Amino acid sequence: MTVTSVFSTAQEAAALADQRDVVARIDEEMIGQTDEGVRGSLLLSRAIVRQGEADPMGPARDSAEAFDLLLRSGRTDEAALAAAVAGAMRHRTGDLESAIDFAVNAMVLVDTATRSTVAARAANAVAVLFAQLSAFDHAFYYSNLAADINGEQPSPTDVAISYTHCYIVVEARHAGVQLPTTGAHRAVAKLHHDSNPVARHMLGPGMAAEIDHLEHPDRLGLRELDDGHVESGAPRLQAWFRLVLANEAHARGDAPSARALVDQALPVLQRVGDDHRVVRAYRLRSRVRAALGDMHGALDDATTVADVVRAWHVDQVGRLAIQISQRAELEKQQFLLQRRASDLAQQVEVDALTSVGSRRFFDARVEELTQDDGTVAVVLLDIDDFKSVNDQHGHSVGDAVLRTVGDVLRAASNGEGIIARLGGDEFAAVFVDAEVSRALDFATTVRRLIAEQDWGSTSQGLQVRASAGIAVGDRRDVQSVIDDADAALYGAKHRGRDCCVTA
Repeated sequence: MTVTSVFSTAQEAAALADQRDVVARIDEEMIGQTDEGVRGSLLLSRAIVRQGEADPMGPARDSAEAFDLLLRSGRTDEAALAAAVAGAMRHRTGDLESAIDFAVNAMVLVDTATRSTVAARAANAVAVLFAQLSAFDHAFYYSNLAADINGEQPSPTDVAISYTHCYIVVEARHAGVQLPTTGAHRAVAKLHHDSNPVARHMLGPGMAAEIDHLEHPDRLGLRELDDGHVESGAPRLQAWFRLVLANEAHARGDAPSARALVDQALPVLQRVGDDHRVVRAYRLRSRVRAALGDMHGALDDATTVADVVRAWHVDQVGRLAIQISQRAELEKQQFLLQRRASDLAQQVEVDALTSVGSRRFFDARVEELTQDDGTVAVVLLDIDDFKSVNDQHGHSVGDAVLRTVGDVLRAASNGEGIIARLGGDEFAAVFVDAEVSRALDFATTVRRLIAEQDWGSTSQGLQVRASAGIAVGDRRDVQSVIDDADAALYGAKHRGRDCCVTA
């Protein structure tokens, strides 16, 4: 299973009851994986699959580590998604300060990321986080942003985005915030027609019932919902659907069935931290117990609802008091936020490990080159048999080697050209309006300096060599020049490595 397919199925797998097979395949892909960007994607995929678990610590750790790796690799859209998932998971652990910090990072990166499928998922994850914080207007904004970006993609992925939009509208209305339902109706239609059976048979009908109950309370109890697919969904989705079924059963006068369904749903909703639905479940069970004549039980549940809502209210008042006391520092906070955005942008353009340009920096500068006439010389260089360095000396030594190579590249370039790390142990240098001799001299110098390093002081027995491919061509067709340099690098490897080859 490829990394791309693992990542693309993670969101879908998160809705399934049994996610062990997907997690096992992700774990298998991570064995021996040294590329930071790929490892970050895999950690993020695992966090997405596991985010519905009762214990949020695992996905919280995975998503936080993924954020750091993806940001260093210049994968901004995935870093935004990782930050949003980390924020949601940290909120569930009770670490509100860290959750808000990750939310800010996610918001900054979503605004600067390419409008891709992953960026749509990132905006959707930000929406989920705001919904957890009861900031429904902000949640609604990012949910609509996710839908807009998703709609621009050649192959939209609708399930998570459609479900989240419905969730926000429904829970906002239960909390007294009247959000429009037009988009929710469109989302329900998409869920009904999705190829995913959980979406088609459970999420679509369940959300249709939820919205219908809010808009037409007189219809409550008239729907016949199929519970045959409940066990196929993730535990949090099973619990929510049973809550919908319980609501229908209570409206039909079937209090015993409603009580059984709520009793099944409530512990799961509590374990996964779905606070909005926990309150709804207690309210419904209070009414059901009253219908069954259990007035003491009904009072207990009603008291629990009041206690939970009061805790939320006290928490909100406390936050408001803090905000008022910090009003005098508003300008300072604004400045710090702007600086954070600037720092994030800088991190995106600079590879954190080697201090040369990131892949995102390289792609942006190469795109700029195509706007003018002239020539361009490209050097692609990578470390010979770098995998054996990691395998025999450890990843910390491998990182030290990459840092040293970055230092050598910067020193040899004398501040000229575009120097970047493309990923793993592959680096690039691009020189504008340069002859092939300039690129060859640079590559030869870099290769010599790498060979002359005292690698034994880094790790006993360590030797490092590098190969380079060089090409020159029209800057308006710079991608072809890069491809030629890549072919030349391939030729250098086949000549025995530790050499430079010109296309």
